[in-house]
Amino acid sequence: FTGAEPNVALNGDIVYVNPSATIIIANPDGSIASSIKTNWDALNEGYEYIYPALSADGSLVAHVDRSADRTIPTYIRQVTVKTRAGNLVATFPNFTQPAWTPDGRLVMVGDEGNFLNGIYITDASLRGVTRLDPLLNGSQMPAVSPDGKLILFINTNALWSMNLDGTNQRMLDNTAKIAWPVYSRDGRYALVIIADPSSATGQCLGVVVTGGIAEGTPPSGFVLTDANG
Repeated sequence: FTGAEPNVALNGDIVYVNPSATIIIANPDGSIASSIKTNWDALNEGYEYIYPALSADGSLVAHVDRSADRTIPTYIRQVTVKTRAGNLVATFPNFTQPAWTPDGRLVMVGDEGNFLNGIYITDASLRGVTRLDPLLNGSQMPAVSPDGKLILFINTNALWSMNLDGTNQRMLDNTAKIAWPVYSRDGRYALVIIADPSSATGQCLGVVVTGGIAEGTPPSGFVLTDANG
C-alpha cells in the first residue's frame, strides 16, 4: 500500500489514506474494494490526520473531514460516517479521532478548540453523543478493546484505561511519552508509539502486555518492551 494511517476492522478489512487524501478500503488479501473521496486538499493540506476507521463488520467508515465550503476563513473539522460506497450516514462537527465499538457505536475525541475536550461515545443510532471522561481534560487517541469492554487512551503522554461506560478510569503507565495504542485481535496486547530520542525518528514501537484486558479486567501494571520484544 502507498498511504498512511492504516486501520484494520475486526472482520479483517483494511482502510487507509492514499497521497491524494482519498480513503481506500481493501479486502484482507490486499485487493482494493472501494475508495471514498474526502474534502481535504492533499497538495496544500496533506493527507494525514484523517484517521479512517472501519466498523467491526466493515460496512461503515468513519474519518475526519473538513467542511467543503472553502470560502470561510477557518474550516470546521468533523467526524464523518459513510458507507463503503461513500454515501453519507452521519456527521459530528468539531470531533476527531474516531474509533468503533464492536456493537457499532462510535468513540470520538472532542476538538479542544471548540470546548469539547475529552472522549465521547455515540448511541447505537449514531445520533446522541455522551462524554465518557468529564474529569479528564485533554484525553485523546482512544482504542476500543476487541471485546468492547475497555478503552485505552492517552492523557498528558501517559497511557490510561477506562470501561466503555467511562467508569474505572486509571493511569496505567507514565514512565515514557506514549501515543496511539492499538489492540491486538485477541485483546492480549496493544502496540504503542514511545518517544525515543536515541532513535533516528525520535520514536519507537512498544508492545504493551495487557494481561486480563481481553476479559475486561485491567492488570495491575503494564510491561513495555521495544519492538524486538
